[in-house]
Amino acid sequence: MEKEQLIKLGKAIEYIRDNYQRQIKVNEIAEYAGLTPKGLNRIMSEKYGYTFAVLLRKYRLYQAASLLHFDYIPIDIVARRCGFQPNYFFNEFKKEFGFTPKEMKEKTLFPDMPMFKNINGSPLSLEYKIVEDVTIEGYLVRIPKEKTIDLMWDVAYGFRHPNHRNDLRCSENTWGIWWADEKDEYRTHYLMGQKVDPKTPADPEKVRMTISGGKYAVFSVSRGKNYFDTANNAREMTWHAFYSWQILSKKETDKWGFTYEMFDEEKAYLYIPLISGYGGIEREKEISSHTIDHIIKYIDENILTEKDFDKAISKISNHDIFYREQFQSCYNISLSDYIWKKKLYVLAQKIYAEEISKIDIARKYRFGSIKEYEKEFKKAFGVPSCKYQSVNIDLINMEEYYEENFDKIAIEKVTIPEIRMVGKIIKSRTDRKSIDLDLPQMTAYWMKNKYDCLLNTPLADEKRKIAIFHAIMKEDDFSFDYVLGPVLEQEIAYPEELEEITIASGDYYVFSYKFSDGNLTEEVRNMIRCIDHVWMYRNWMRTDFTSRVCFYYYDGSKVYYYVPVYG
Repeated sequence: MEKEQLIKLGKAIEYIRDNYQRQIKVNEIAEYAGLTPKGLNRIMSEKYGYTFAVLLRKYRLYQAASLLHFDYIPIDIVARRCGFQPNYFFNEFKKEFGFTPKEMKEKTLFPDMPMFKNINGSPLSLEYKIVEDVTIEGYLVRIPKEKTIDLMWDVAYGFRHPNHRNDLRCSENTWGIWWADEKDEYRTHYLMGQKVDPKTPADPEKVRMTISGGKYAVFSVSRGKNYFDTANNAREMTWHAFYSWQILSKKETDKWGFTYEMFDEEKAYLYIPLISGYGGIEREKEISSHTIDHIIKYIDENILTEKDFDKAISKISNHDIFYREQFQSCYNISLSDYIWKKKLYVLAQKIYAEEISKIDIARKYRFGSIKEYEKEFKKAFGVPSCKYQSVNIDLINMEEYYEENFDKIAIEKVTIPEIRMVGKIIKSRTDRKSIDLDLPQMTAYWMKNKYDCLLNTPLADEKRKIAIFHAIMKEDDFSFDYVLGPVLEQEIAYPEELEEITIASGDYYVFSYKFSDGNLTEEVRNMIRCIDHVWMYRNWMRTDFTSRVCFYYYDGSKVYYYVPVYG
């Protein structure tokens, strides 16, 4: 199949990914990709073994499976979102996966969008690995300066140009990677060699390079009968990885990482570094600390020029309400207040460094006069702007905070039975007025105090309480609201405004302060800083967020933080 046709097929796949929720026809996809409907079906059948209609149906079902597996959306809503009538959806889902949508919620494994199974008659495989650093040493295949390298098509370069010093029949694994010449930015090489111990002396006639480890998607296919087969199979495998699998499965590759090849006696392998979406079998915890870092960096760099930070932050994060909440919880200041104080502070710096005049305050920065600015500065910081150097608005460095404070936190692995509770919404993510309310403070307050609606019920004196983010159904939609309330051990009546919640049994890590001082607000805040923003990121492979969530447990005197983990 010609390169141009494969690129057009890639565009068709993108169109399906972006429009699968609505009714789409083969004509509009073909027009978008620059193909005829007949040509599109022919190419799809050649590459996947499916027509357009079958591929679209499969993709919709896999998106539905993903929603059922990772979220708490009711089955009928999932069906409609993915383009199915609920009754028809049940049958199609079971036909595709061999189990029902309801059973999908209980599964611990979730597959990626299916690949075509063979390349040139050889099985194509994919697995996810945590890969160690590898140092390779070998010879460079020098590429002429005038040649334009297409990394998608010039794979297995050594096998396309076998007349060099590498022994391609070597029984050891052979590694290949594109390499930019540090001395000549216009020259590219293909480095091919074997793995070596980085501590051993380097061979002066060879080039040595260390490839960083990390999370990788690893594709493999048979090498074939000869060098021609090896090169063609590797090229087809690479096309599939980037024009099909990555698009359909929504993987984000690490642009600063290393995509490289490896060959053993039987197979060719392609290693692709991932930022997120590690495997179809696990859901990676959202790394909120990293997104918050991006938000803070943007604010600091654009504090005097950006006119609409809300709009800018919504582009950095699709969950701006969630990150505002996390910002408030971690830094004990709302994002809005930080932006305002940062602007006042930077203006004071520039005024007293004589980089801007006091006239500019009114003309450029939306203050009516210098007096108005001074009034706002004093209100925000308690000192006049001339004493701005005495003000500290630096935010906590989470990594440093973790290193200094994590040893104060006890950690224990436990297996818990199913827990029932009733909870009241104390903060809703659908209510923008509550965005800047301090979650640790609210959590601590309602752990120690009673709801009025419970005063005349058997639950009024229950000391054990749980705080948890929970999916709350509201008409035909849902939201993740923060609820808190007592443990429920028996069938008793409780007010309608409370929601009954079941916390799944299983293995959890339990975090608590070794020496609790009773300041629940700060203990909750500190655990959010240490656990949510550092520990989870460092240990995400252990965590299990496929069907369980974190929660706080209060026993009447001490607060514990439960994080679900694999056994």
